[in-house]
Amino acid sequence: MRKIILLTLVLTGKLFAQMPDVRDHFKVAYDLYEQKKYQDAIIEYSTYISNHPDDEVAFYNRALAKYMLTDYKDAIIDYNLSIEKGRKKHDVYYGRALCSFYLAKYKDAITDFDKSISIDPSHGKSYVYKAASLQNMNKNKEALPVANKGCDLDPNYEWAYYYRSKVKFYLNDLTGAFEDADKAVKLKPGTDIYFQRGFVALEQKKYEFSIQDYDSVIARSHKDADAYYNRGLCKFDLGWYEKAKIDFDKSLEIDPTKSDAYHNRALCKYYLLSYQDAVTDFNAAIDLNPKFNKAYTYRGAALYFLKQYEDALVDENKAISLKNDYEGSYYYRAMIKYMLVNDTGAIKDCDKALAIKKHSDTYVQRALSKYQMKDYTGAIADNTEAINLSPKYAKAYLERGICYFTQQKDALAIPDFTKAIELKPTYAEAFYYRGLSNNYTGKKTEACADLKKAIDNGNEKASIKFTELCK
Repeated sequence: MRKIILLTLVLTGKLFAQMPDVRDHFKVAYDLYEQKKYQDAIIEYSTYISNHPDDEVAFYNRALAKYMLTDYKDAIIDYNLSIEKGRKKHDVYYGRALCSFYLAKYKDAITDFDKSISIDPSHGKSYVYKAASLQNMNKNKEALPVANKGCDLDPNYEWAYYYRSKVKFYLNDLTGAFEDADKAVKLKPGTDIYFQRGFVALEQKKYEFSIQDYDSVIARSHKDADAYYNRGLCKFDLGWYEKAKIDFDKSLEIDPTKSDAYHNRALCKYYLLSYQDAVTDFNAAIDLNPKFNKAYTYRGAALYFLKQYEDALVDENKAISLKNDYEGSYYYRAMIKYMLVNDTGAIKDCDKALAIKKHSDTYVQRALSKYQMKDYTGAIADNTEAINLSPKYAKAYLERGICYFTQQKDALAIPDFTKAIELKPTYAEAFYYRGLSNNYTGKKTEACADLKKAIDNGNEKASIKFTELCK
């Protein structure tokens, strides 16, 4: 999950003007700050402070300028000095808290936000960033009522809803998280806010909506690797593998250290049947993250399709050693063992995969090994389970039909082959077996028509049978 970069926020505290008899350095510094010439303002405040070392306002104002330059450590020093010189207002604690927040010193931040709140209980932003601090400490249940208070006190502040959206997201309230992110966007559109709404939409599987938000992020920030990556995830889940690959390309161009981006680009290539190119990207993902179990799983699958079965088996074993509760690794290892004529091992791996998650592919794979072991009843049962889970799964009907065909139950086999063809009209193997079944039941015309269809769709075995039966 992407760690969202927090937007630097302008302090709400005002620079404090001095009495008319103050030396020119203070006024010059004040004017420079108002002109956003923060470094120059710091120089002038420093000159002033050298002659007025007890002026709490000067230290406070210099802290504000340092904050605006994201020099948080030095800003904290000036806030400390301002407090020591006598400034006890909520703004100085709030300012110091924000510096601690951006330095990821969340406990220190919370202490100061609490001081700010104790002095001014109506200061909504102190609640907002206290909640954000708690959220960053994974204390989301504790953060929610604080975030609620921030939204109540400052209902037109977009960041109040942004941070509450994050809190709700991690409390698995996706609806509430989306609603808050949407409010934030409507109050003031911005890069991080669009990103948050797009992120929640992605988790809600509102892919096209999410893509629009990431388009907005990218329009504002062309170098946001995470925005390209997340937009790629949306396109991947929509099955737009070529388009997703382009986004992962861009993400890696900006940040070549993202192992997840290599992995997901590899998956795009895998589903586009570019197995060797996929292996190259899986290699890169593993180089960056040697404990990336899914990268081993899918590299093993790609090697399987490249018929490098022994290397594929090594990868699946590694994946399982890293994470033994991912069903995909057992499923692909079963496929490999099946090709290595280890049906007993394949069945055991399918058993493990199914114990973790029921999946139609796994039932069909286990059925294949049971068929090879002449357990036709067991194979039929597994294909039937696959059909129950996925009623439009053509391969499950084909494989069940083959089991019936092998048992000479053509009356049961033919309807399964017919259903497979209905679901996949170019299914050469289904035409081939239905042709054989029709022949055995005395339907020579139908048999020849099916075998011709099988030939037209690339089944080489059908040519021999067609020559034997139909000429």
